[in-house]
Amino acid sequence: MRTNRDVIQRALKLAGVKKDDLLYDLGCGNGDVLIEASKLGAECVGYEISPYYYILSKLRTWRFKNIKVKYQNINDVILSEADIVYVYLLPEFLEKLTPKFKKELKPSARLISIGFPIKDLESSQKIIFKNRVIFIYL
Repeated sequence: MRTNRDVIQRALKLAGVKKDDLLYDLGCGNGDVLIEASKLGAECVGYEISPYYYILSKLRTWRFKNIKVKYQNINDVILSEADIVYVYLLPEFLEKLTPKFKKELKPSARLISIGFPIKDLESSQKIIFKNRVIFIYL
């Protein structure tokens, strides 16, 4: 399901996305999050395994110098360089990724989850905005 641009902007603001942050979008879909984060000056890398969405996000983001889109399974992404990780994934995927988040995210990293909490992680902020729940993990 596509996330409303206002929700994306609010989530990025809550996480404090700023110039020169490195943001990873795991399952970047159509690239909306990448585009919004790039407007804030972040370096953005989207990961997508669906050929359709990979091509769509590549086409939508090609003109942005600070966006890269990679055709890669999110389980194979090394998260240790990211300042911010953005996810909008179903709970079963989040549960599988939780050990990876705990092991690989650097202490200063921020994790954004739209729609679903990440079990075994304590969110620092949880807000409801335009009928979507935004979880921020610091």
